[in-house]
Amino acid sequence: MRFSRSLIILSLSLLSACGDMDKGVTIHNTEPVVTFESPIEGTDFQVSEAISFEARVEDKESDPKELELEWTSDLDGLIEEGTTPSIEGLATFTTAGLSEGLHTITLKATDPGGQIGSDYLTVKVETDCLALTNCDYDEDGYTEEQGDCDDNDDGRHPDADEIENGIDDDCDDLIDEGTQRYDDDGDGYTELEGDCNDDNDGISPVAEEIADGVDQDCDDIIDEGTDVYDDDGDGFSEEDGDCNDDNSAVYPGAEEVSNGVDDDCDDIIDEGSDGYDDDGDGYTELGGDCDDTDPLVSPVGIEVCGDDIDNDCDSYIDDEDDDTDEDGDGFSACEGEDQDCDDDDEDIHPDADEVCGDEVDNDCDGDIDADDSETDADEDGQSACDLDCDDTDPDIYSGAIEICDLLGVDEDCDGEINEAGALGTLTFYADADEDGHGGPMTTAACSVPDGYTASSTDCDDTDGSIYPGAIEVCDGADNDCDDSVDEDSAVGAPTWYYDGDGDGFGSTPSVACEAPSASFVSVDGDCNDADDRAYPGATEYCDGIRNNCDLPISEADGDEAVDKDTWYHDWDEDGYGDPDDWEDACDAPVAHVSNDNDCNDWDDTISPEADEICDGEDPGIDEDCDELINEIGAEGCEIFYRDEDGDDYGHETDFLCLCEANDVPSYDVLNNEDCCD
Repeated sequence: MRFSRSLIILSLSLLSACGDMDKGVTIHNTEPVVTFESPIEGTDFQVSEAISFEARVEDKESDPKELELEWTSDLDGLIEEGTTPSIEGLATFTTAGLSEGLHTITLKATDPGGQIGSDYLTVKVETDCLALTNCDYDEDGYTEEQGDCDDNDDGRHPDADEIENGIDDDCDDLIDEGTQRYDDDGDGYTELEGDCNDDNDGISPVAEEIADGVDQDCDDIIDEGTDVYDDDGDGFSEEDGDCNDDNSAVYPGAEEVSNGVDDDCDDIIDEGSDGYDDDGDGYTELGGDCDDTDPLVSPVGIEVCGDDIDNDCDSYIDDEDDDTDEDGDGFSACEGEDQDCDDDDEDIHPDADEVCGDEVDNDCDGDIDADDSETDADEDGQSACDLDCDDTDPDIYSGAIEICDLLGVDEDCDGEINEAGALGTLTFYADADEDGHGGPMTTAACSVPDGYTASSTDCDDTDGSIYPGAIEVCDGADNDCDDSVDEDSAVGAPTWYYDGDGDGFGSTPSVACEAPSASFVSVDGDCNDADDRAYPGATEYCDGIRNNCDLPISEADGDEAVDKDTWYHDWDEDGYGDPDDWEDACDAPVAHVSNDNDCNDWDDTISPEADEICDGEDPGIDEDCDELINEIGAEGCEIFYRDEDGDDYGHETDFLCLCEANDVPSYDVLNNEDCCD
């Protein structure tokens, strides 16, 4: 029965003069928690194999050692009881006695208050038939002990029929015996492998054929390769006089041709053909003998001057033949237009160069030394025998114009090279500071004199560190002669950082010898250059800004913030937090609230918003966290009337809604029939 809030308020007002009520606490006993840890669910084990079970047990109200444990199997029933867990709550049990089959193992834990918790897992126990020699695994009627040579195949056993499959079907250590796949005569070949007589070990595909009228090598040919067989099919065997029974063109009576072969088997080769040596000089017409009637004419004959005969069969006669060149200088001693005037000296011949001063007609033209026009090889009017110092170049002779050249040539044959006044001299500039670049002083020469250079671009020839291409540094000087001083690319120029928010820390870098403007600073690291609250080392606040740039972005508004709020864990999610479980943070963590008003954060029916309930327990539960239990007007209360005079009759209008009679003294009757209390 429920009453209106106005009635409850009236009842409370009537009790305003009463004393405090007793308070009570309800004790809850929760069931133990059991969790299997090993073995893994569904693990297979062998019969008689020791299996170790491990589980974790815990109970909020009891020590683990106070729990009573019981292990059972759905197949074998109770398998162990009375085991005790460790102080940490680890329960273990080992057994090797589980029967074959699929077991559901259950561990039940009972606490001192009689509450029961349990967990279960499934294991499989089976027999490994493959590990036993007396087990007929393939169910063919034979075990390994009874001679089964493959207990995984029911088609193989001592009583099986042997078939052609390359397997010992009947387990007699012979494979395919009695079939075409078996080698009956033991010669290494079966009928399937081409043995045409598997009862004779002298007949097989690799047997040697002999002249006996039998096909020994099973190729359907008889006596091949023997003296009685006509191998080349020309009608003659070796026994018939065939001197080459592999060539059908060679046999007794064949036509002799020029091929280097005894075609007619008469022990004479190529007789009557161009391949036969008629004059006996060791060469045939086919072998290059250009006159097979003269034994002095052959490819190895000696060429003779003046006989108009090609003695060595090389198609050249007399002085046309290189063999008449005794000294090997390319010219023959035979008379002719290019006759060698000294065929004993390889340096004297019609193509030789005339040599000055040796008094020899080197080129066989009848002129000697300077009288020979060939001594002026370059035809510049001066002979090598006279003043020409290089008779291979018509521009080099005594009196020619000297020219500046990189090869160092003495064009005028005066013994000097690139001397002063030579054609092509260049202007060079004095390099006083030796930096490779010259100033205003000049000189003319074919090549660079010491102390001079070809460059005239030095803007300061007194300082060796200043020249075009030098490294520009921050020193107030134009080091690289480009008419600019201390430009941004100068080596050693510091880096400046644009400070947009004026907090002393910059972001965008700029390299220059001097700060580009007053808005640039020398310190970087600003992670937000548009907000002066953000810079390295700044104090972190809960403002949604990464104030301290030294912290990762993930820590902004995090542990470092100085203005964090305290949030309380709301485990039962009833909107009220646990005062003993809190966390400081800028924003509420998951499952946290800003108040700590929950007196039991594990029960979402208990909170300051909850209705107090008459729970009938002693001392009862404080559902609304006001430190009062079963107070006036609690849900489920009953109307009791004040019986001040103790006559069991209550006052007509003086009543309270109470959970139990006398929760407020004198309010203990259910009737209001006393007209004078």
